[in-house]
Amino acid sequence: MEDDKMNSIEELFRKTLGEAEVTPGENASAGIMRKVAHREFYRFNFSRLNIWYLGGLAVACAVAGIMLFSDRGEPADLKPAHVMTVSDTLNKTNPDSALRFSDSVKPKPSLDKAAPSSAEKHVPAAAKNHLRTENKVVIKEHTGLPASQNVAAEKHPEVNLPVLLAGMKPSVIRGCVPLYVKFTNTSSGNLSQDWSFGDGGTSGLKDPEWVYDAPGIYRVTLTAIDTLGRKAVAYAEISVLPKPKAAFDILPDKPVIPSDEITFVNQSSGATAYKWYFGDGTSSQTFAPVHKYSKQGKYNVALVAISDEGCVDSLSVQDTFTETDCYIRFPNAFLPNKGGPIGGYYSGFTDGNNMIFHPVYSGVVDYNLVIYSKQGHLVFESDDIYLGWDGYYHGELCASGVYVWRAEGKFRNGQSYVLSGDLTLVNY
Repeated sequence: MEDDKMNSIEELFRKTLGEAEVTPGENASAGIMRKVAHREFYRFNFSRLNIWYLGGLAVACAVAGIMLFSDRGEPADLKPAHVMTVSDTLNKTNPDSALRFSDSVKPKPSLDKAAPSSAEKHVPAAAKNHLRTENKVVIKEHTGLPASQNVAAEKHPEVNLPVLLAGMKPSVIRGCVPLYVKFTNTSSGNLSQDWSFGDGGTSGLKDPEWVYDAPGIYRVTLTAIDTLGRKAVAYAEISVLPKPKAAFDILPDKPVIPSDEITFVNQSSGATAYKWYFGDGTSSQTFAPVHKYSKQGKYNVALVAISDEGCVDSLSVQDTFTETDCYIRFPNAFLPNKGGPIGGYYSGFTDGNNMIFHPVYSGVVDYNLVIYSKQGHLVFESDDIYLGWDGYYHGELCASGVYVWRAEGKFRNGQSYVLSGDLTLVNY
């Protein structure tokens, strides 16, 4: 159809030129030839080079370039990353942790597969899951690749260490001084232990025993240690309650029984309740009772003093009225001189400051006194009733605490006596 149009134009041009005498100029002729050449360039003609050949050549070059230079490798987000080993993970997650591998806990290689290839040593870093708990590390790894391209991930066994827990069970956590406590070690996984009893005492035994001889609240610490050097600590508080002091005097000094009424003067401290036993089958809960005996006889008088916390102390006087001027009684506590030993001979000055432990007595003709520490060591002995204990042993002031005494002898009426009790040395 294009050829028909061109023939029509040429025929019209010839007719026009044939009927008129027209001589075209140089510019008109050049313009016409340019239009004809331009039209011929866009018209398909297999015998000459035109736009169709150029277009096909450009497409061929583009296809060839894509085929030659395109990257057929893996996508950037699927490039393998370094696989962290179990030890790398532990060091990075908690470099200061006491969890370390010794020869006995190193992960063992799997026996059911060969050593991993270079491809198996790398997985995407973002596809690594870490599950960590105390004393246990579990590492799970996934390649993140399609099933057709998946490589075997390096397998690590779970790392299981025994959990180290410290625990203790005291036989009692609250009681009166002196308080005996047995500690039971309930720790799991420990091989050694250190005990601190809160009053300066320590022990390395598994189930130690301890006696608290001074009131207070003590924090007991148990440190359990295993072979890896890990430590676990348990605590307990022991409340040691003060004990009251029972003491009394008898008025008159030389009563006539059964005529006189006897007044019992209560000199106790730290107590809120009292129970008196007069030795004739009667008793009283009055603070300072008055009692009259029906006949002369041997009466053992006792006083029990009770504190708010239920702690108890007692004092007993044997054969109180066998002979009214024969008796011996001991105090419950004293405060020795801190400036050095002063000997045991007491006076009004030492008694006023309660510096020497000695009895109050009458009619004593035979006397022996021994005093022991709570460990059973003899710290003082005297056969002289005028010589008491000043609180020193071999020139050194003894520690504060509870001591046990025992006295025996005879009165001038021939009656023997044996007494015992405890005393508190106060050295604060």
